[in-house]
Amino acid sequence: MRELYPVYPVLVVDDEEHFLDSMKVTLQSNGLRNVECCLDSRTVMTRLRGKNYSLILLDIVMPPYINGDKLLPEIIKEYPHLPVFMMTGTIIEDEKREKFKDAGALDCLEKTISSETLIAVIRKALSNIGL
Repeated sequence: MRELYPVYPVLVVDDEEHFLDSMKVTLQSNGLRNVECCLDSRTVMTRLRGKNYSLILLDIVMPPYINGDKLLPEIIKEYPHLPVFMMTGTIIEDEKREKFKDAGALDCLEKTISSETLIAVIRKALSNIGL
């Protein structure tokens, strides 16, 4: 049996099930086999309290639940060393990207990002934290 990489799961949080399925396949097919998906943002903090995660990919807009921009400060407050990437289905302006970085996110990524770039960004973040 192959070891899971990264040691702790990558948590993908989004309100669109098809996006979660696609992201899981993309990550796993590129060697990131330890992936968990979360469809209901209201459960994120409970998940974080119950287990260690390597990194979070967090959608910004998740109606009717808690939007990622509201959840980010809670995550950063309780888990300041946990890397969080915000994700959006729209084009992100530099000003908004900087706002999220100032709030503690590593970066804000567009959902249309290429698989290669996404994997490179995640691997770099994992490497920077020693995973």
